[in-house]
Amino acid sequence: MEWKKGSVLVTEKDDKTEVIVVNKLLPPGVKLLEEAKGIITADYQTYLETEWVKTLREKYKITVNQDVLKKVK
Repeated sequence: MEWKKGSVLVTEKDDKTEVIVVNKLLPPGVKLLEEAKGIITADYQTYLETEWVKTLREKYKITVNQDVLKKVK
């Protein structure tokens, strides 16, 4: 996709159609904390969850009870 005013991108994702329309291009610059706080918090939360799952996988062995799994299916 070329990033210029009026550009349109249509994609299919998870059985949904996404339409992206470029209305305006902003010059590169530094964001205020208030503008970036949500993105930063979400990224940090994802990092913490990933690290937590990694430590759980290292600490505990995962076993699947195949008999129970077959009954659930």
